[in-house]
Amino acid sequence: MELVYLWFAYLVRALLLLDHITGLTLRKRVMNGPQLESQNYQDENTPLLRQHERSAEEDTTKSPPLLIRWFNSVKHCIARNPYSFAVGFAFLAFFGFHLWLFATKGSSFYQEAMVVNFQHVTLEEFTDKGIKISFKGSLFFDYNMINNSYYRLYTILMSTLVGTVKVCNPSVFDVFLKLGDTKSDKYQFHRISNLQLPETVIDLTDKKINDIAIEQSVDIFEHPINQLGKDILSLWSNHSHPDEIFFTARTSGNLNMATLSLHVGNFSVTRDLTLSFDTSDGDLEEYMKIDQISISDQLGSYQVETLATFSPLKYPLKASIPHASFQIRIWDCEEEELVPLANLSMDQVFLKPYEELMVGSTLTISELDSRLTSNCPSTNISPLNELVVDYLRGAKSLIYFCGSTNTENEDIPEWLQSVLEGLVLPFDSRIISPLLKKFTPDLDSLNTTLQLKEIGIHSIDSDSQPHINAKFYGDVTLPAYTNLSSLNISGFTSSFDVSQAHKSIAKVYIEEWQDSSTTVSEDVLYFQGIIKDSLIDILSPETISHMIQKYLNNHSQTVDVDATLGIQAHIPVSEQRLELSDLEVQLPIELAGPSKDIDSVLDHLNVTVLNIDVISTTKDSILLLVDADILNPFASGFNLVNIDLDLQLAYNESTLGHLSLFENIESSGSSWFSASALFDIDPNRYTIDNIPSSDVSPIEKLEQLVSGYLSGEETLVTIEGHDRSIPTSPLLSQVLKNLSVTLPIPQIVYEEHKILSSNPDYQSGFILDSTMHLMSSEIEFTVYNPISNSEAFVLIQNAKASYEGTVLGYIGREQSLIIPPGVSTTPRIPIRYATSGIGADILRKAVNGELKVDAQAVVEFGLQSFKLQLIYHGKGMRSNIRL
Repeated sequence: MELVYLWFAYLVRALLLLDHITGLTLRKRVMNGPQLESQNYQDENTPLLRQHERSAEEDTTKSPPLLIRWFNSVKHCIARNPYSFAVGFAFLAFFGFHLWLFATKGSSFYQEAMVVNFQHVTLEEFTDKGIKISFKGSLFFDYNMINNSYYRLYTILMSTLVGTVKVCNPSVFDVFLKLGDTKSDKYQFHRISNLQLPETVIDLTDKKINDIAIEQSVDIFEHPINQLGKDILSLWSNHSHPDEIFFTARTSGNLNMATLSLHVGNFSVTRDLTLSFDTSDGDLEEYMKIDQISISDQLGSYQVETLATFSPLKYPLKASIPHASFQIRIWDCEEEELVPLANLSMDQVFLKPYEELMVGSTLTISELDSRLTSNCPSTNISPLNELVVDYLRGAKSLIYFCGSTNTENEDIPEWLQSVLEGLVLPFDSRIISPLLKKFTPDLDSLNTTLQLKEIGIHSIDSDSQPHINAKFYGDVTLPAYTNLSSLNISGFTSSFDVSQAHKSIAKVYIEEWQDSSTTVSEDVLYFQGIIKDSLIDILSPETISHMIQKYLNNHSQTVDVDATLGIQAHIPVSEQRLELSDLEVQLPIELAGPSKDIDSVLDHLNVTVLNIDVISTTKDSILLLVDADILNPFASGFNLVNIDLDLQLAYNESTLGHLSLFENIESSGSSWFSASALFDIDPNRYTIDNIPSSDVSPIEKLEQLVSGYLSGEETLVTIEGHDRSIPTSPLLSQVLKNLSVTLPIPQIVYEEHKILSSNPDYQSGFILDSTMHLMSSEIEFTVYNPISNSEAFVLIQNAKASYEGTVLGYIGREQSLIIPPGVSTTPRIPIRYATSGIGADILRKAVNGELKVDAQAVVEFGLQSFKLQLIYHGKGMRSNIRL
């Protein structure tokens, strides 16, 4: 405005000067005109003229006001010389307009052209009212940076005219900040600081360098800053959650023209600032990296210590920022209050020009507020749970850096402590993920191993879907920077997809909370758990069959597990059990084998047959019920509950019968369990669709099998699944269809009225011993019939006994025997012994002793209606020799 007033004063002076000039010119013309005209003029007007002069002399005491006299002067000036007045007025208006333009918009032109170079900026110290800084640099104006050519030319001319300006002394530069952009008027400006500048002269000449050196104190106003923090909190509490927050900063001061000591006006600089929370570009990685991290639980709290490096400062800034403490907070369920989650302690920071910045910090979780761990009614998960889930999914999840009243801030000035206490800064946790990438362990390095302690089918539901039970244990190698000895995961739920070679195999749904426990020792997390009545959805029966086969062959294998996990954990920082759900985890898991391959296990299978009953018979078939105790050879247990299991018995490419399990089986690892099975032996019926190419009939193959078995030979039979192995579950039947196990039939031996198997200390076979009566040429046998409810019929068609290849005797005609259940001695059977030669010598020498003889016989064996033609080869049968 002062420039406008100046222009107006110049305009008045110019008009008066113009009036004076034009008046002189007129009087000169009158004096130099013809005398006659002058005289005539005087003669005609002398009375009037004199009257006028007298009036003027009489009114000298009544002078008109200045404004009227000025107006009359302008009026006479215009009347006497209108052209000169118009030119002068236009020139002054043009000059005044540019003075007004300079006064109103000049600062924006200079802002556009101003170039400031910093040599150094040092934050000397924190004072009681603010900070003390020292600054050294230079300033110049490059008017080529003004885009508008007219404004550029005008600014150059005005700068040449003005020359230099002086920052008034004393002069205060105020810094204002508000929430919102420049056009927004929703929030007010807050005056947050001011700077008392010394007297400084600035040359406005184009590209003229001005050296600046300042060492002053800056006052900080904590109350407006706290009010600004409340504005930010208000923005976020209105559930708008923007990705960016806009600020407007404004700095203003006073400038005088140095040459004329004329007040030029107020100098103002306004800038819009944007604080972004969008982490999609991952820009923070370009400026910051975390060098070290350590996670531990100490003295009932969790601590995360980090050491980070920031990229070199682009400004020559030097400062020492004192140690300070903050709080990390998140919203409660209703987003009505920010609840403390952790304390963040920052080490003292030393800023140096153009050097990397090292920042150490400690995040401490000492006690979790129940409002963070209790499930919200609307989402059924806790605020802490939601934060963790969003972080793992890479979704937007906000945490808030807030000021703290911690005693660690007592060493800093009161104004700074007040500012820190009022600080509320939202922070998107997605920024953290890229920074922690180097500390995220490779999934393979976790060495996750899972072993089954017990597994089984619990039931089949109405949709033919199996439900499983399992007990498992394993371990995970934790990263070296973790020390979580107090962690105990006491429960879990999960739904997970198991795949191998990018092919989905099965999905398991564990909907109810299951029991588990964990311990940590030397960077290894050991876990164990129980799964009860959980649904399994079989997607690839063939692949599962292949995996089971590899497991039985003691081959470890790796599967990929994509799980949605829920955990319950007892932690020292929470009085109640911490519950986290919907945690998405992907990791490879190694399934260890049972430590023994199936062949070595089956070779030493230990079975005690308790009872064998004949249920029914026909000429070509027999149905047996067998009760047995079996020693589980594996360390892993298994169980079948409410499951009917049917398997095929195959021998030499023929299906001879079926084995059916219809009672619950529950077995722990390496322990005995009881089982009952139905053996339905009917070769002709079960091989009708699978007639072998050889000329040997299915019944003849069965006779070969039984002959070898009764002779004590190792007889292999194949047990395999089929399309209806589990009638209520076609998918499980498909799994079993692709599985087969070939194993030796357990040898039945007698010891204390029990039938044992696979024990080399006992003689194999059904014939326990025999007694040869030489004088009467007879022989009797001690035999064992394991069938508890039926006699066995044996028709000896021919037989012979030998010792080391030498025939001792033979039965030449048919002899029939009825063998009752259990142990019995047969009637004496006629036999023709060797009466001469080596055989006779062997018998004479063995009188009243015993021999280990071999026997061969062709017999017809029958159980009720069922009959088989057998060839018996017994070796090493104990025989007592009597006269």
